[in-house]
Order: sequence, then structure tokens, then C-alpha cells
Amino acid sequence: MSSTSVPKTTKSWTVQGSDGFESLKFSKDTPIPEISDYEVLSLWIEATAARTSGSYSGHRRSAGAVVISTTSSAKKAETLKKLGADHVLNYKDDPEWGAKAKDLTPGKEGVDHILEVGGPTTMKQSLDAIKIDGVISIIGFLGGVKSVLVGNRVQFEDMNRAIEGNKIKPVVDEKVFTLEEAKEAYQYMWDQKHFGKLTIKIE
Repeated sequence: MSSTSVPKTTKSWTVQGSDGFESLKFSKDTPIPEISDYEVLSLWIEATAARTSGSYSGHRRSAGAVVISTTSSAKKAETLKKLGADHVLNYKDDPEWGAKAKDLTPGKEGVDHILEVGGPTTMKQSLDAIKIDGVISIIGFLGGVKSVLVGNRVQFEDMNRAIEGNKIKPVVDEKVFTLEEAKEAYQYMWDQKHFGKLTIKIE
């Protein structure tokens, strides 16, 4: 591989220190290691964003479920309702939202299926909301240890057909950041101003 076909520098963010977001340092000219004729240079662009409880509303609605979503602001609650949520609970206004969710179910028996994304900080509320013999699916921890669970190929293909058939669109925040603004993007998420996924534009 000719060295002229590979750029010498690239833009990057690095962590220097342990002072939270202030430890993130941006460089426009990070050196790229030289590669030999037997190596391949790959560019991985990874975007990580916390998810509000409404990102899967479309999936649940398409399956015929009555959707009870949780959120942290009135503005996000309005968006969740537009996306099809039947009930929206603000967990900042009512930290004991589990009991209220249970009260919203027929006969106050409890919720049949909960998608738990908060982890240790919200599990108690999920247990308060779930009905006897109900199912709590832990799909990731936003409030503690992180867990990632995926299905098999058949389930993935079934999911994609359901997405296409029900015209489900991804929930993406209206604000777009540049790569240079990655620190601001993390702060935006940390402040819980986002709704859905964040976009970082790389030029």
C-alpha cells in the first residue's frame, strides 16, 4: 500500500486526566501510525448516546401494546405522546412512578412487560409496576453497570421486517454536533437535554 494514499494526521479526541468532561482534549493533527503493505487502515466511527424510554415506542405500539413511557421533562413527554405513547410518567416529578404505572393497568394488576434500561437505580420501580408472572427485560443499564444483549439472526431479520412493515422511524434528536463539538454533545446528554439518538457530523 502506498504511503501517499493514507493521510498523515486526523482529528481526534483523547482523555487526559480524570476531571470529567474537562479531561477530553481535541486535536486537529493527531498523527496516524504508518502501515505496511500487509496492513489495512480502518476508520471506526462510533456514536454512543443514552436512550430515552421512548425510543422503542413504535415497536411496542406496532405489536398492539398499551405503552406507558417514562421521561424527565414535559417537552419530552409531548414528543413521546406524538410517537404513540398512551401514558407518560415524569420520573423526576414522581420518583415512585412504579406504583402509578401499575394503577394505569386494567384492574390495577400491573404491567405485563417492562423494558428496563435504568438498571439498579430504577429496578425497584419496575418491580413495583410489574404484574404477577409479568416479564422484565433488561436491555441495558443507564443508571449503573452497562449491559448489552442482542438476539440471533432470525430475530434480527424479523425485527427489520416489522420495522419496514410498520414504517417505524428512528428517534433522532434535532440538534446536530460537529466532531469538534463532541465534548458539548456529551454534556448535552449528561444534562438530559437529548431525545433519542444524537448526531455528530464528520466532514
